[in-house]
Amino acid sequence: MLFKDIDLKNIAKEFKEIDKNTFIMDLQSICEIDCLKINKTNFLLSISCDGDSWELLQAKGSLYNLKARYIKVILQTPKKPKIEVLVRKYPGLFLMALGAGWGDRMIAFLNAMYLAKHTGFKFGFAWREINNSYAFSDSNKYQAIIIDNESKIFEKDFINTHSYTHKPNIVYSCYEGLYALPRKDNIEDYKQKPFYHDFGYYITHGNLSVDIKNIPKNFRKEYKALWQEIGFTPLIKNLLHQADTIFEDNFKDKATIAIHIRLGDIIYGNSRSIFICGMYASKAMPIEIAYELILTNRDKNILLFSDNPLILEKLSKHFLDVYGYKIYLTKDLLPQKLSKSEIDLFEIQLMSHCKTIYSTSGFARLASLIGNAKEPEGWANLFSAEEIVNIFDKNKDKIDLDPLCRAYSLFCEFIFSKSLNKSPKELITILEEAHTLDPQNSLYIALLIECLLSHDIKEALIQLKQYSCDAFIDYLNHPYVKMCMPMPNTLLMADFIKQSTNATILENTNKTPKTQVQTLQFDLTYGTASSRIKSHLSYKLGQALILNSKSLWGYIRMPYVLSYIKDKHKQEQKEYQEKIKKNPSLKLPTLESYRDYKDALKIKNTLSYQLGEAFIEAKKQNFFKFPIPYLKANNVNYSGGGAFYGFILLNLKE
Repeated sequence: MLFKDIDLKNIAKEFKEIDKNTFIMDLQSICEIDCLKINKTNFLLSISCDGDSWELLQAKGSLYNLKARYIKVILQTPKKPKIEVLVRKYPGLFLMALGAGWGDRMIAFLNAMYLAKHTGFKFGFAWREINNSYAFSDSNKYQAIIIDNESKIFEKDFINTHSYTHKPNIVYSCYEGLYALPRKDNIEDYKQKPFYHDFGYYITHGNLSVDIKNIPKNFRKEYKALWQEIGFTPLIKNLLHQADTIFEDNFKDKATIAIHIRLGDIIYGNSRSIFICGMYASKAMPIEIAYELILTNRDKNILLFSDNPLILEKLSKHFLDVYGYKIYLTKDLLPQKLSKSEIDLFEIQLMSHCKTIYSTSGFARLASLIGNAKEPEGWANLFSAEEIVNIFDKNKDKIDLDPLCRAYSLFCEFIFSKSLNKSPKELITILEEAHTLDPQNSLYIALLIECLLSHDIKEALIQLKQYSCDAFIDYLNHPYVKMCMPMPNTLLMADFIKQSTNATILENTNKTPKTQVQTLQFDLTYGTASSRIKSHLSYKLGQALILNSKSLWGYIRMPYVLSYIKDKHKQEQKEYQEKIKKNPSLKLPTLESYRDYKDALKIKNTLSYQLGEAFIEAKKQNFFKFPIPYLKANNVNYSGGGAFYGFILLNLKE
């Protein structure tokens, strides 16, 4: 249970004497008791909802998460104990605990404040300091993200009221599976129990309009006022005010736009091969694209932001020398002697005054939300794929870029060239150059091999021999890579490499039989029968039922998980039907034509598949006693209980 002392109120009543040693407290109604505090332990303690059935408890200092109307004590000494019956003053808690950079973190902060305001919940935060300079080589440590201690950012009273930083078991990552905000029709629906966690919900930096169907269209207009309500220290408040004044003094003459060139750990960090594949367009921005945006907006003031000041200097100098155009850099506007955290907050406030903000980095999103009450402009949505490829070609030599930055640009060029169905030879040329510039980046290696596998399998096998298969497989199996990597054969490649490590196919590539090459080509094009069967709704639901029946919180979130899986599966099937309608040649072959068909059939006899199948059949029959009688009738061995709970709630939701 997550609460502070100030979150609770005491609803204890007077004890009524039943006999010499027995006393009962009547709370007047059944209450969900967050904490029962007891000052003595030499008595027997019981609770009841109806006054007839009693549950004996261990009398100790504090008891949590109880449900009762009556509290009974049987004394073993003459002195009655003092008991506090504590319940929360609010329905629940929206908690921001995102361990991210300034942009994403403070958007989550505002999202939590907004939801709390419109539900009567409490807003809270847990603050994690960050200094990720360890993730950079020595030459790039200046691009590190640094988040100071909460005491340097917020006033003491604000911390005392809203901070849960020192509470145990706080989850600081949105990738732990605990951060999912269940989708609702209305904001008020979040007040209905069960919550996702016993205290309420963790809140992330996502767009609330995605999760809440009927959220007001202008909900972002409240974010500026919410930003001003945050209890920043006097030093931070003064700094934000300075940013307001400096913008007003310097940019009155004409419209001002902001371009945020996010690079940092995505491009230069030690984990760049993981980050780039999922953030190349959603957060980072290639220099060639920034160049084009500057070029087409020279009739306005342009404020340029980046975590790489060297890039800013190069762009500023180039446009002044070539076009006689002055680009404004924040380093020329900053007050003196600021910490890294203070500089970031100053820049966010300064950026928030710009009429248009280009970039969908967290930094830019926050500035746009508190300034323009809308999401900023993402570069990938401003141009068509063909225009983007042309921009890369046109601007590639305009600014002298370091190898890692240039390799990232080539990766982006590859992605959009691939979407235009450029030839394998052209794609391979782009990736080879990126790999040459950043040879340790597993993403570029993986993509290069994938292209070769669809074009020249023997050459792909030669390339595979050059790399450490264990490290490569570890990379391909990284959860974020699995989720985001823009290549369809990632897992298949991992299996292929694993199986081939000690096989003769890698020992003598030139003698690889033609039939084996054809088999590999088929697998890489269509996958395997095992992967096809595991993509069935039955298997996916069964997996979710088993996984979520292992804990109380799994039971609680199960209906949301099952609903999400069902909706996603339905959407995938719809997209597949539309795809083969446009191009019938993309239709997958029959399962019988796969080489692993017989082995794959065994998956249908697994607990996951049978449980999911039983769940679907029970739903069709409106069979609410699932899973016990149904599974017994179908010889399915399963001892979990969460499926029944999830099934009931899923049907109620629908």
